Amino acid sequence: MKKSNLSNKKIISNKGVTLISVIIYVLVMTIVVGIIATITSFFYANVVTLEEGINGETEFSKFNIFFLEDTKVSGNTVTDIDQNGSYIVFKNGNKYSFLGDGIYLNKVKLSKNISSCEFEVIRNYDKTSVKVLITVEDNNNQYIKEYMLTH
Repeated sequence: MKKSNLSNKKIISNKGVTLISVIIYVLVMTIVVGIIATITSFFYANVVTLEEGINGETEFSKFNIFFLEDTKVSGNTVTDIDQNGSYIVFKNGNKYSFLGDGIYLNKVKLSKNISSCEFEVIRNYDKTSVKVLITVEDNNNQYIKEYMLTH
């Protein structure tokens, strides 16, 4: 009689993972990985854009530090400037020139990856200023700055 009792009962095992639950897990993990990949690609694209902007700012800042120092020296006037504005010479002997892709102070390269640089002397009554226009190759940003010479 034991045999008939066993044959009438259905034995169901709840152990393990069903095929449907495996498919659901795989789909959820695929969606999560896809979202993380998308966010990561946006992050790295923005880091590259930020680096390009920083490089241009850095090149202009290196030039700006030295040029500002020369313009703030009392009595340091402009003695020579190229007609095309590619170089400028101060009374103290410092010559800033645009050659190739860089800006030089005498023979020392201050800034690189520069596509254009122009110097212009502006004289208004008793004040003299120097206007500088610099274009950086990396991002084609233009930097225009006017420096007042102290007398």
